[in-house]
Amino acid sequence: MSLGESQPVVLMTGATRGVGLAIAAKFAQEGAALVMLVKDHASEESKKVCEELGTLGGSAVMFQCDIRNDSEIIESIDKVYQQYGRLDVCVLNASVVILSNTQDISLEAYDLMNSVNARSNFVIAKYAQKYLRYAESPHIIMIAPPINLDPRWLGSYLAYTASRYLCSMQVVGLSEEFRADNISVNALWPKTNINSKDFCNVIQGTYETQRYSRHPAIMGDACWSLLSKNAMGLTGEFFIDEEVLRDDGVEDFSKYAEYESEIC
Repeated sequence: MSLGESQPVVLMTGATRGVGLAIAAKFAQEGAALVMLVKDHASEESKKVCEELGTLGGSAVMFQCDIRNDSEIIESIDKVYQQYGRLDVCVLNASVVILSNTQDISLEAYDLMNSVNARSNFVIAKYAQKYLRYAESPHIIMIAPPINLDPRWLGSYLAYTASRYLCSMQVVGLSEEFRADNISVNALWPKTNINSKDFCNVIQGTYETQRYSRHPAIMGDACWSLLSKNAMGLTGEFFIDEEVLRDDGVEDFSKYAEYESEIC
């Protein structure tokens, strides 16, 4: 990543487990300065994650922030810039997965998924723009799927899928809005299921099969690859983890420990 000799400053959501933790670990290994927004930075889980990430080569801190709260988001973003003097990257991974049909899901759950899966990303992007514009290679990556309007997926899990697709629409819209500031906005999504309880790739439809799942590390490696290559100069794109790594020359994916699995 062309960021001079100093560490890239990376703001992350959803970084304490699963895909987010894998991304954070990869970035720490590459020397990034991680700032993770978490609801409870004093919990035992948060402390353990922060400590372990700090041993990998970069630095890791946690800011207490409820990403459903606008004022807390704004305060946290300002604090990042005040503390580090820069903001280079936002990786937005926080998500709530509730797989229910329309009649079974509560309106509270519907609102929660939209608030976390889509609205929080919009608010963070909105208020991070003023600092990202000063970075050498500013980038926002959202963990979001390419939009597939196959009725099988929309008909099974409409509330969850719609919240994910709203995030996907933001990728396209923000990439165009932020183009004048040279801020890239892209999405990353897995080709297979990911072996993580907090992540479910039910929105697949266009890919080969959901018989297999992979270790979250594949998303960490793919996400770092996108950033280190500045997404090949592209913005508003939907990248797939395996395709990104194949472009890097990776041919053997057995290290990501494929498993036979049920869909979520």
